[in-house]
Amino acid sequence: MRKFKDSHWAAIHELASNMHKFGLVNDQEMQDYDQMCLAPNQPTNLDQKRAGGQKLANHKSRRKHEMADNAPQAA
Repeated sequence: MRKFKDSHWAAIHELASNMHKFGLVNDQEMQDYDQMCLAPNQPTNLDQKRAGGQKLANHKSRRKHEMADNAPQAA
């Protein structure tokens, strides 16, 4: 769970995060909001996005190998 400096910063960050989802705030601006609003040593949105992308890449790679292993063999 993320920790914010206080409830006001949490509200500001929530608004910025929603705007980011709709493309109204770019990645650099979201990093600025992360630095401004989050308590020290908290993961940023970009860190989480990268981690999520890595999980998806791992899943796709694993699925690709499973499909290759289960492919019918030529007689």
